[in-house]
Amino acid sequence: MMPWEDHYRVRSYETGPQGRLKFVTLCDWLQESGWKNAEHLGLGHTYLSSKNLAWVLSRMYVRLAELPRWGEAVKLLTWPSGRDKLFCYRDFRILNVDETVIAEATTTWFVIDMLKRRPQRTDSYFPDGVPEPLASVLPDRLKKLESPATAIEIGSWPVRYRDLDMNLHVNNVRYIERIIDSFPADFQQEHYLQEFEINYLAEALDGDYISAFVDKPVDEDMLEYSHRLSRRKDELDLCKARTVWR
Repeated sequence: MMPWEDHYRVRSYETGPQGRLKFVTLCDWLQESGWKNAEHLGLGHTYLSSKNLAWVLSRMYVRLAELPRWGEAVKLLTWPSGRDKLFCYRDFRILNVDETVIAEATTTWFVIDMLKRRPQRTDSYFPDGVPEPLASVLPDRLKKLESPATAIEIGSWPVRYRDLDMNLHVNNVRYIERIIDSFPADFQQEHYLQEFEINYLAEALDGDYISAFVDKPVDEDMLEYSHRLSRRKDELDLCKARTVWR
């Protein structure tokens, strides 16, 4: 099996104040290409929705060398990198026009029954004939993130219709957007995101309020922060995340 290949060019409205691609748009690209590859392999939305099933993103880690600038073209590669009894794994690599790797990512997914909202074993929905997976960009699978030890609340917001995806819960990239937005503009003007890691734990629905928390840097030299988003009505954690800046 060869990696799936897509090509993207950074458009003006996809850039931020530094003139580079917004990180949340990069995450949208990853999921778009992953979705297309899954469709090609017969394991995409079309196949799963016919069985009242849906993919759910559980964990993601992105390592950045740089984000491309406005007008730059990139090549995005993605491929399945393994599966076990419950989880499926998908990896990504992004290269610039010089074939230099500028970003890599690994993700962990599972499938739920949309009626019962329960995870399904991979052998219950995997069709025959799916090619063998390729190697992962990381030597180990992603682990659970710890809760921030001394987190402070920095804001909350209501779930809006625009936040919802086809499954009628908050789109996972909207959580990433809120985490990045927790940093002041002057901090983001002076720093670049180097690593982003997130664990998704629960879903938020229309009408919920989501609170954002951030911890002090784990390492003052590395500028590593811990984050969590929780549902305000019952304080249930929706996700935990980690960011590293330079």
